[in-house]
Amino acid sequence: MRQIRLGALLVMFCIIATIGRSSEGPIYLFNPKYIKNSFNAELGLTFFTSFMRSPQLGTAYKFNASTAFPEPIFTYVYSLATITYEPQFRLLEFGHSQSLSLNIPISAGLSAVDVRTGSGLSYDASDANGPISGTSYGTRNSILGWGHAELGGFLAYNLGRSATDENVWPIGFDVAAGYTMIYAPLGITNASDARSTYAPYSRWGHLVGRLGMTFGKIGMHYTLGLDQTTVQYMSPANIVQQIETSIYHKYTMTINL
Repeated sequence: MRQIRLGALLVMFCIIATIGRSSEGPIYLFNPKYIKNSFNAELGLTFFTSFMRSPQLGTAYKFNASTAFPEPIFTYVYSLATITYEPQFRLLEFGHSQSLSLNIPISAGLSAVDVRTGSGLSYDASDANGPISGTSYGTRNSILGWGHAELGGFLAYNLGRSATDENVWPIGFDVAAGYTMIYAPLGITNASDARSTYAPYSRWGHLVGRLGMTFGKIGMHYTLGLDQTTVQYMSPANIVQQIETSIYHKYTMTINL
């Protein structure tokens, strides 16, 4: 699955780069002295189209008689609304229609956040157990908390609109890859749940790829995780279970500032 996603991103990059080959001109290198000439920014809005599942962040244990069955622990983020501010620094400009940029998306979202086991149960970290405890892990009756924050760093190839200040194309394209870090939840639902207890499950990162299109000042992005992994574990009924981890999906509408 990871190879397919990386391959699709590479194919899209080659297509966009081939389209852009018809544009020739001088090459400009980023100069901090003239940073305003190489700076762009976008405001992004996401509604009900963002979902994240962390990599495996821990292990809980279920017991059948005296036998311990390890079960993976993950953090889930279901975003209702997310706002993103994304500074973009053009490192290289190829003529007037292509550029290579460093993008730094900063996001905050209103989201439901929960720590769960592979079987989908809300995990109670205050009632954690071990492989020799003889007692199955504890569960909660409500989600852990709300809100999440993201900080990313992408290397992007841009063609057409917004690729350079001089470009007058009505449409633009971009393909990017990078890494984004997640912190969740921002707030705890139950006052009796200590934040420190859930600290091991509140931070993680994703390797991601992104495809984008711009029409004038309005655009759209689709960002997806490139490091999705399948985790297998054995249930107390001696049945092999599996779950996809490190999932990241996000559709964003953007406005060029």
